[in-house]
Parts: sequence; C-alpha cells; structure tokens
Amino acid sequence: ADRSGSIPLEIAVLASDEHGKTAGGARQTGTVQVPYSTAGDSAFVELQTFVTLPAGVYELRAAVMNGETQAAASVFTHLTVPSFDTGSLALSDLVLGTRESTTPPQPGAPAMPIVPTTARVFRADTPAWAFLRVYRAGDTDAERVALDVTVLDGQGRRVKHQSLPNASFSGRQADVRLSLPMKGLAPGAYILRLDAKQARVEASREVAFAVTSPAPVMAPTVHTPELDAALDAAAAYLDRYEHRISAIGAEEQYEQAVAPLPGAINRPNMAVNAPPIIRRTRANIMTLGMGARGWVAFRDVFEVDGKPVREREERLSHILQNVTPDSLEQARQIAIESARYNLDPETTHINRTINVPMTALLFLRGANQARSAFHLGKPERVNGIDCVTLQFTERLQPRLIRTGDDVPAQGTIWIDMANGGRIVKTELAMDSGGAQAVRSRTAVTYARVDKRDLWVPTVMDETYEVTATRQVLTGRATYSDFREFKVTTSEGIK
Repeated sequence: ADRSGSIPLEIAVLASDEHGKTAGGARQTGTVQVPYSTAGDSAFVELQTFVTLPAGVYELRAAVMNGETQAAASVFTHLTVPSFDTGSLALSDLVLGTRESTTPPQPGAPAMPIVPTTARVFRADTPAWAFLRVYRAGDTDAERVALDVTVLDGQGRRVKHQSLPNASFSGRQADVRLSLPMKGLAPGAYILRLDAKQARVEASREVAFAVTSPAPVMAPTVHTPELDAALDAAAAYLDRYEHRISAIGAEEQYEQAVAPLPGAINRPNMAVNAPPIIRRTRANIMTLGMGARGWVAFRDVFEVDGKPVREREERLSHILQNVTPDSLEQARQIAIESARYNLDPETTHINRTINVPMTALLFLRGANQARSAFHLGKPERVNGIDCVTLQFTERLQPRLIRTGDDVPAQGTIWIDMANGGRIVKTELAMDSGGAQAVRSRTAVTYARVDKRDLWVPTVMDETYEVTATRQVLTGRATYSDFREFKVTTSEGIK
C-alpha cells in the first residue's frame, strides 16, 4: 500500500484436477486497513479461506485483486488430498502457526487449535506450533500408532528427536499439536519431520522452517550520573538542531550490490562465483523536521548507472516549501517512484524503512528516550574525536519503526561530549523474522560542513542479510552539496 486508509480486496481460490477440470473453489471480499505508520512498508496481512475437495491431485491457485485499482496477483501450488476413508494409515499435511485459535471456524471449515500461517521463518524466542491429523487403520486401539518427531539441519543431519506419547484417537482420527522445538537451535534452515507407524505401515510428513536469533534482552536503564549526562546532552543537542533547521537538502550518490552470503551454496540458476549485481544511483534527498514526529526524508532519483531518468531539477524543495498533507503526499509519491530503482535479492522485496540517514536520532530525542533501555559502552574515537558510546534497545510499543513482526530496534550512538553532545556517528540494527527474515544494519557518519557551520550525515553504510535466499544486499551512500531550506509546516502536520 502506498498510502494509509482502507483497501477493498477480492480473493478467489480455484482447484483444478489432473485434467485441468475445475474441482472446487471459493471467493471472498474483504477490506484491509492500512495505518499511516505502515503505508509503504513491508507489513503483510494473512487471510484465510477453505475449499473442500475429494481425494485426488490438484493445482491450487489463489488470486487477489485490489477492488479500486484492479491490480491483481496470483500464486499456485500443487496439492495431494489423500483418501482418508480407505482404512489405512494416513496423515494430513503439517500446518504451522504462531497463535492459538480462539475463535470458532467459519461454517463448514475444519477446526484447528492454531491459526495457520504462511510464515516459515521464526525467531528462537517466539512460540510456534505444528499441527497435523492422523488417520489410523481401523477404529480400535488394537494396533498402536507410534509417532516420532525429528528435526534435520540444512545438511540433513538429525539435531533433535523425540517420541510422542500415544495420541488420543476419536474413532480413526487424532489431532497432534506440538511446539516447534526451537530451543537450542542455532539460526539457520531446518526440516521438521513427523513419522507415523502402525504395525508394518508407515507414513511421514515434512515441512521446512528457519530460525533467526532471539530478540535481545536488555534490562531497563540503570541511571548513573555519566549516563544521564550523555542522554541530557544528546537531547539538548537535537532540540537545538531541530529548532535551527527545518529542512536539509543534499545530493546522494548511492551504490548497491547483491551477492551470496559468505559460505552460501549456489542455487541451480546462479553461476558459481558469480560477481555481485551492482547499481549506482544519484538523487536529490530532502530531510524535514516534523516536530514531535522527528525527521522524515524523501528521495528523488535522477540518474541510474550513469544514465538520466528524468530532468535534474530540484522538485522536492519546490513541493515542500509549504508542508501540507497534499505536498507530503506528492513527495511520498516521488519517493515511491524512486524506490523502484532499489536492488532486491531474488524473490524478496526489502522495504528500506531505516535507510534514511537521520532515522537513529529518533531514539535520542528527549520525548522518546523513555521508550528504550540505554547503557554506556566503551569510549571510542571516531575520526579523531573522543566519543561516549550509548547502546540502546527499544522496549515499548508501538515501535518507532514498524515491521511485520514488530521487532525492537537496537543500536549505538557516538556522542562528542566536549562539544555539547554533538552526534558523530549512529548505528541502527533490526532483526526481522516473519514471512521475510531480514537482518539489517545501518551506520551513518556525521561531519562538519564549514560553509553551513553544521554537522550533517555524510556517509551511510547499510547491510541486509536475507535468510530465505542466502544473499546479502549492501549499500553505501555519500552526501554532498548540502542546502538549508526554510519551510512552513502546519500545526496539523506536526
């Protein structure tokens, strides 16, 4: 979604048999509400429907369409529905979920104790379950059904194994729910396999999943005179900074590269030792002070890989001379248009929610400091300047930076206490799981622009590690030709 508000959706599911003949389907309409804070971000919504099919082999296709714009997309998979009424041992597919089901199913839909999810990447500290249904041969306990759960790592080695107690059957069927055994698993890719055996008959089901690092645990801030002095100095510095400047413009030169993660196994469609994919862009970037909302920035790309993509005129400064809802929307549309020049790993779209140079400053604003836990790190020198380091982890919700799985931000700030709490460097990190697991790091270095008598971000280095594709996206942006603008912002916007 490129704006907040409601989006009407039409959803259709169609099942075709081996001969292409329609075997079943379902249609739904609904509305998704997009809050302002996530418009344009990578938040996702999962919708459920169901189709009842007889035993057989099918192609299952799901399609969704925006009822306003008619934009549509679809995905398909192949599905085998076993004949559960033949009297032999049979298993349903494995279903994964991160929430227990607390509402009754739709009329006619199968009841499950968990809410199914399409996610296959989970943080090690979040609960997740697997569920399947077992159909035994016969409807008595004469022949016991043995159930075993195994976890295999990316190399096919068994890392966990357990035998389940006797399942509680009602007639021929039993529901089996188990917690994903993530405790003790290192971040990486795994296979969960459930094996069932009744007498000499065996059946098994598998599902792939991945584990990412747990969210960092940080104790509440323990206040000391040194820590409080650094926090107070940084808040006062940012307050002076925001009052002096209402808008900063600059030219950005940005180089991006996508390459396999070190040690990643090449996929069939990837050449061995293939060079990284590189893209270079030039853009005008404008950063606005929005009062209590901190800083927001907009990019307007005018050159890609040395070729102009539009006239080089400064559009953003003209649009944002008077900041209104309409002018902000125009600037957002320009930024969305420019975002199409971002490189992405295979099959994964990364929404760059933290690659605005001054994003990390949000966490140091006086009004926001109570949202995070801070502690002092070791003193360091940055470009010859002695700095105090502040390390933080966000504690409160809603998050200042929204992601699909609501992970907290964490980072480090380098502060020049000898010069009034001046910010010299920032580093912001987010480890997002959910449907798209991305580990991101963004470091920004500040320097003095003499003709402006101002410290501004001059270099931004970023890294995005994508678990699903085993690729890394890197970027380096440098900033020059800084300009100050005086803009008018309505109180309604602030």
